[in-house]
Amino acid sequence: MSSASAYPIRLFPLPNLVLFPGVLQPLYIFEPRYRELLERAKGDDGRIAMALLKPGWQQQYEESPALYDIVCIGEIVACQTHDDGTSNILLRGSKRAKILHEIDSPGAYRMAVVEDLPGAATNGTNAAGEVALRLKRTLAKTEFAQMFEQPSLGANPSLDVLSDAVAYALPWPLLMKQQLLAETNAIRRGEQLISWLSQSAADPQSLGRPTFPLRASAN
Repeated sequence: MSSASAYPIRLFPLPNLVLFPGVLQPLYIFEPRYRELLERAKGDDGRIAMALLKPGWQQQYEESPALYDIVCIGEIVACQTHDDGTSNILLRGSKRAKILHEIDSPGAYRMAVVEDLPGAATNGTNAAGEVALRLKRTLAKTEFAQMFEQPSLGANPSLDVLSDAVAYALPWPLLMKQQLLAETNAIRRGEQLISWLSQSAADPQSLGRPTFPLRASAN
């Protein structure tokens, strides 16, 4: 039985993106089904659930490839539609959610019933402050330090904000990012980031770099 807090939402599955709360993601929308999704979302609440496709999606391209069930709800904050019907949008991650089950869609895109995943109450605690400080110190020792000296994060971001920004921005493998999205406890998320940053410090170039804006295709 569905939770009382469950609600339907449009799904935007991609093989190359894990969105996090609090971050801004540019996307280029060109597939007909996602152009339709975008138009319906703009006429409704402007929300889209970004989901990561599981490995093997290529063999089921014309069907409905399997998704990881932890998603990030995004809100459209800007949209520029071109004469050919394609669009560039800016999506802001707002919260984590879990797919309960997929439902019939009125269009060619997929829909699901989801429920929000509240984070653990760690903000403002001594433990959270200590992990945030250690994460900042670990970042300062890497080539990524300047990426987080931006006014948008604020002078003293909470561990929730900082850990999600780091998880999104650093060029981790997608499955590592999905693991961090699924972790609702900011302290555990911060500890994992510190561990991975420390392990990769000796060879940061091995992680590669993502390319933006991502082309919103492949399902």
